[in-house]
Amino acid sequence: LDCSHRRARNFLLTSIAIIGSQFAGLQLSHATEVSKDYTAERMLELCERRAPGDRPDLQRMVCTFRLEGVTNIMVENCFSTIKGFTPAPILTAKRPPSIGAIQQAYTNFAKANPQKWGMSWHVVAVEAIAEAFPCDQ
Repeated sequence: LDCSHRRARNFLLTSIAIIGSQFAGLQLSHATEVSKDYTAERMLELCERRAPGDRPDLQRMVCTFRLEGVTNIMVENCFSTIKGFTPAPILTAKRPPSIGAIQQAYTNFAKANPQKWGMSWHVVAVEAIAEAFPCDQ
């Protein structure tokens, strides 16, 4: 493999490991309480700039960075299917048209699923992003 392919492969494998480790934690979330700062409900508050005690502009920035990071990993996983990898469909997404579209997808999904508000934000984000932007590779 040339250098660029090796870097891409390493990035992909690292990304899959990170997301996989997060989902491994999902098993534990049923037995242990998720910190309030990392729940889907708090993430919704951040995305809507209404979390208590923080500046609204900083709240939106935290929402943006978190969701964009998860989305980028999911998009790379989607592209990996071209190279013969077979990531779990829930861990893949096509490139959204904008950051605003990612935030809106999360907000809509979270509001429609209040039963998930106590879950870790990243688990709910993966579901929202996969549903709104399914991988079509």
